[in-house]
Amino acid sequence: MGICVIEVKSGKKRDAPSIEKVSKVFNIGRRVMLENGNISVDDDGIEHYPLFVAAFMKDLEPEWDGPEF
Repeated sequence: MGICVIEVKSGKKRDAPSIEKVSKVFNIGRRVMLENGNISVDDDGIEHYPLFVAAFMKDLEPEWDGPEF
């Protein structure tokens, strides 16, 4: 389990400098962008999902079996 950063884009402009920079400052497990588009993962590892997926974000969480040792 870790930290997941989520950014929501409502317009056609898909630039996301904040979600791209955050992993340079913090140890982030996942970066997710909700936007008007399809499901994909870009070259930087940012996961892209359509806006309606926000209603199902709990289902996107991986199973947690306890702390890693």
